[in-house]
Amino acid sequence: MSIAILANVAGNQTEGAAPLSRFNNPNDREYGLVQVSIPSGATVSIRGRTSNNMPWLELTSFTASAGTRVTLFNEMIAVVSGHDSGTIRVEIVD
Repeated sequence: MSIAILANVAGNQTEGAAPLSRFNNPNDREYGLVQVSIPSGATVSIRGRTSNNMPWLELTSFTASAGTRVTLFNEMIAVVSGHDSGTIRVEIVD
C-alpha cells in the first residue's frame, strides 16, 4: 500500500489550472481510495488515463471534503478549479 499526494494547494488557484501532480499506480491495484479536503467554493476533479497516448477521463469530482473508492488508472491527476482561498489537499491510497 502506498499513499500519494495529488494536490496540496494553499492560496489562490485559477480556474482551469493545469494538473497539479501525477500518481503512477505502482502496485497495479484495481481500486484505491481518494480523500479530499476542500474549502467552500472549490471543485476538485479526479482524472485517470491508461497512458500518455490517451485522453484524461473524469472519474469523480468533489465540491466538499469527502472520500470515495475509485478505479485506479496507470496515471492519475487532480485538477482544481474555483479555488480562491484556503488549502486543498488530495490524497490517494492504492
